[in-house]
Amino acid sequence: MLTKIRTSAPGKVILFGEHSVVYGKRCLATAIDRRTYVTLEGRAESGEIEVSALDQVFDGPLDGLRARCEESGEEPFGMCLGVILAIVQWCCDAPVLAFDGFSLTIESDIPIRRGLGSSASFCVATTSAVLLKFGKISNKLTDLDKKLVNEVAFEMETKIHGRASGVDNTICLYGGILSKLGSSLDVLPGIQLPLLIIDTLVPRNTSEQVARVKDRLASHSAVGHLLLDTLGHIADEALVIIKRSTAGNQLDLEEQLSELFEINQGVLDALGVGHEKVSAVISLCKKYECRAVKITGAGGGGSLIALADRSKSEGQSVSAALREAGFSVLGITTGAEGVRIER
Repeated sequence: MLTKIRTSAPGKVILFGEHSVVYGKRCLATAIDRRTYVTLEGRAESGEIEVSALDQVFDGPLDGLRARCEESGEEPFGMCLGVILAIVQWCCDAPVLAFDGFSLTIESDIPIRRGLGSSASFCVATTSAVLLKFGKISNKLTDLDKKLVNEVAFEMETKIHGRASGVDNTICLYGGILSKLGSSLDVLPGIQLPLLIIDTLVPRNTSEQVARVKDRLASHSAVGHLLLDTLGHIADEALVIIKRSTAGNQLDLEEQLSELFEINQGVLDALGVGHEKVSAVISLCKKYECRAVKITGAGGGGSLIALADRSKSEGQSVSAALREAGFSVLGITTGAEGVRIER
């Protein structure tokens, strides 16, 4: 068995399908070039686990880990420990939890609680490392291995969020682009798009925004469902554009997706999930000829994505203006590789 294992998994953004996915419409997500890295090393003490993450450390037996989880509640480090405990319990033959001790070091450049898949990336990378340690999967990460990792990571995502769609863990596992339509999940090869992630610094409240859309549907059923249908058609059209894209038509691809970004945001505004800070970001972006900007995730604040290349002068100018206005800006590229074992 390997004495040192290092795995990684990407984060993600939703490109199209916010809110309409709840009503069975298509959703498109993509892996991004920000990752969580998990390093697992064996240690001499049997049954002992050391976890280093989020600038905190736990070191002790499994019972101590369980107690620390209960103490920490929904605090991020406690949730991290809870996932690790659950994976170990899944790997061991209960009620006998005898195993060789190990240490886990978790590092990530994905901001947490920003709709960028930080928890799913953590679940996929950690599940892969621990399952490798316990011999449940091979270091070749076959299709069967990935299927098992995805099943366990989905359980861990559900543990964290109470309910999970399967989108985040699947895109973080396989990378590229994910299309979800109803219960069907299809993974496509990735395309590289330069995006800016713009954080309004207004806390996200997904359940509140989902309820807001539900209320709008109750008040204006025909119009509301027409808007949801439109979001579904936008995601469908985006999928067609992406599938027929090639390396030689990058500019044409970006131009077509830019138009869909702008239309999509107008529909989200009509559904009532905008915010004055969201409007301020969009207005500022348009001053710099960046019209391809939209909410990613639930809205009501949270984050937006803008199709702009941070390596070019236009992208640099709008990034500087957004930061000067008090927003947080992160440059990313889409279509990243999924889970991998680092050599």
